[in-house]
Amino acid sequence: MATPARTASANQQASPSTSQPAETPLLIAGSWSGRDPSSIQFGGDGGSDVRACRWSTWRSTEALGYCTGAYNNCVPTCAQGTSANIQVQVTLTTPADGHWTRMVFTDSAGSNVWTYPSYWAVGADNSNGG
Repeated sequence: MATPARTASANQQASPSTSQPAETPLLIAGSWSGRDPSSIQFGGDGGSDVRACRWSTWRSTEALGYCTGAYNNCVPTCAQGTSANIQVQVTLTTPADGHWTRMVFTDSAGSNVWTYPSYWAVGADNSNGG
């Protein structure tokens, strides 16, 4: 005969959970590492940099931020082109060894994918204090 399942009485306390929340990954960009950067740099010319980032999510599996980027139309050449501010959504995913390894920039023209370490940010900062 099967024994009925036992339920805890009101006087018993549940044992504490042994699982720990996952540590949120860091962004590693050049010599900078941290969370919630206010800007991310990709090269010396500033053509792919984003700034004024505001992060709506920074979890163990994904970080999602909204930033301002500069778009150069490169007409007639990139050196002579004009720049305009655009809104950029930054999505960080695929954490490994405590840091993000995939970054996607999405703007009105489409998406660019950055993959750590070969094609990745060269710097970042956090003037937001995080």
